[in-house]
Amino acid sequence: MITRGSGWDTILTLANGVNSHMFYVTASGTEIHDLRMVGNNANNAATSHGIYVYRSSSHRFVNLKIYDFQNDDIHIGEDTWQPCLGGKITRCYLGDTTNKTTGNGVYVDYSATDWEIWANVMAEHEGAGMAGMVMDGSNNNTWSNHFWGNYYHVVVAPANHVNGWISHGDKYMDGKRHAIYKPTGYWWKNSAITSAQFWWNGQDTADTYDSIYTVGDVRCIEVQANFRGETDGGVHITRFIWNADANVDQCRVTGIVEGYNEVAPVVFAGIGCDQDLIIFDCS
Repeated sequence: MITRGSGWDTILTLANGVNSHMFYVTASGTEIHDLRMVGNNANNAATSHGIYVYRSSSHRFVNLKIYDFQNDDIHIGEDTWQPCLGGKITRCYLGDTTNKTTGNGVYVDYSATDWEIWANVMAEHEGAGMAGMVMDGSNNNTWSNHFWGNYYHVVVAPANHVNGWISHGDKYMDGKRHAIYKPTGYWWKNSAITSAQFWWNGQDTADTYDSIYTVGDVRCIEVQANFRGETDGGVHITRFIWNADANVDQCRVTGIVEGYNEVAPVVFAGIGCDQDLIIFDCS
């Protein structure tokens, strides 16, 4: 199935009381191009996603603007192993300046693998615990995405183990809390975040938030990035890499650190880790 509009002036709005997804995708090879989807969240109180991909593969979602849904703008896969393989999401704007308080931008669930997500904007998902992207599947690629103004920009492995997330050239800016956050409970390993830029994250309240904050098992992760840690009104600072316990092994961080006033901008508690940073203290 191919659904194609004529650009963002082609507007689909979820009617009052539908309380369901705008597109529930079950046929492999589905393509959705060149339109705007509005979730009408105020009048749809139950579960609704912009696009929900269920047990199907090889999809293309291109040049979409999706916002104001009760749940995720795009949700790929489910929390059981029913393959959802090899789709593409590109040139989409997920979120809006209305400060979305529920749902995430893209949720890559456990069964989603070999997806390519590039050149998108994921913005203003500001509800507590929400993210521009949730990466809960393995062997997926992201590049040249712009994460802006989210509560978290990316949450990794919240409900499943994650292996082989490759991120290149993604930008994480103006976040409310940690830019990339891995909670406890599941491992994250064999992944790379390269040519990334972290800028002015941790703007929410007077606490300290970090560019990358991990809890629990983190192994064989490479990070190569530019870290810019401006303070928010002098209230608090942003550290750059922080691991909260000793279960981090064989990780490496390289890049440039600019504009911080933290004694230890990179902290690993584990073993076999390495860092090679050029540090400019512009505080």
